[in-house]
Amino acid sequence: MHTRIMQQPAVCMIMTSVMSKDEIMDLANELRRAFQERDINAIRDLYGEDVVVWHNYDQIERDREQSLQSAQWVVEEMAEFNIDDCEIFPIEGGYIQQCVFRGVYKSTGKKMETHAMIRIHCDNGKVSRIEDYSDPAQGAVPDI
Repeated sequence: MHTRIMQQPAVCMIMTSVMSKDEIMDLANELRRAFQERDINAIRDLYGEDVVVWHNYDQIERDREQSLQSAQWVVEEMAEFNIDDCEIFPIEGGYIQQCVFRGVYKSTGKKMETHAMIRIHCDNGKVSRIEDYSDPAQGAVPDI
């Protein structure tokens, strides 16, 4: 008679800290400020090491470096970039931002106006995941 040993599956836990509504709002406002002021170093500081940025239109998950390259593209290729009509709704684990991205493509002078709904996950005072729901026909960051 053989004895069969059942192994328990390994459990992986990631420790996170719960952020208060005020901490979430501070992070949201600082991230918005960093993008509007084209402050790549501040964006880098606000993104967690394992941040993932996802867009509904291509469903590709971009890692931290790819996401920072996209932010750099905005800095280099968009003039008059603003995040307008911005409403921030704190929720458990982050916030939802409804806004309009506006700018002018430097290469063509064409205006861009993209309406977006974004779900931002926050952990330990950093952005851990961004899910951007927008229409690429209105304007989008190219694949980087």
